[in-house]
Amino acid sequence: MSEDLLPRAADISRVVSDLLPSNVFFSGGVKRAGTDQLWPPEYRIVQNAVKKRQEEFATGRFYARSALRGLGLIPAPILADKNRVPIWPSGIVGSISHCDAFCGAIVAYARNVRTLGFDVEDASPLESDLIPIISSTNELTQAEAGSSYDRGNVAKCLFSIKESIFKAYFPVTRRFLDFKDVHVELDWASMTFAGYFAGEKSLLGSSVVSGGFNLSAGVVIATTVVPASGSGERPPNVPH
Repeated sequence: MSEDLLPRAADISRVVSDLLPSNVFFSGGVKRAGTDQLWPPEYRIVQNAVKKRQEEFATGRFYARSALRGLGLIPAPILADKNRVPIWPSGIVGSISHCDAFCGAIVAYARNVRTLGFDVEDASPLESDLIPIISSTNELTQAEAGSSYDRGNVAKCLFSIKESIFKAYFPVTRRFLDFKDVHVELDWASMTFAGYFAGEKSLLGSSVVSGGFNLSAGVVIATTVVPASGSGERPPNVPH
């Protein structure tokens, strides 16, 4: 690993940690793990995959186990269901994400957090032909207000935020969402967002979900955390 990547990884890790409540544990970095880091049942999941997929899977599991140690859990295999969703230990919720520059995982006890989602993307602007797929014109115009970034970068933030929402949504509902099933409003001053589900869609009885995002150190980061009922703790700066 190049030495010049270490400060960048540390910067990204600080950004992610700042977006999370204290009862959510994070681990991430630029390390790339090989299949020798996998437990045998994990390796069987990707044994026929291309090398890049094997590396991404192994690196995600490496950081997921590191995050679980933050909860005081001993290492164990983290398998996947038919939709490639990680199967966490009983009583645990979590989310894994990776891009070319970074990989990480967040985890929490289900008694504190009902569901969560984590997404990291390279900070290159979203391609112009993808923007209408990701966002409505009204949503993008609202998102650009108060931002110093160009349209492609703002759209990339919306993309990452929606990915984090989808990662929180699917494990609970077992249903997929389209990008326009969620309307996202950004608050650039606090780097937080609110996501509003379209129509009759909801998550745990609520039509809105909130979280934090950031664009720095060469990546876009988004986290969605839904506290368990009565847990009382919310992500930093996220409005009630």
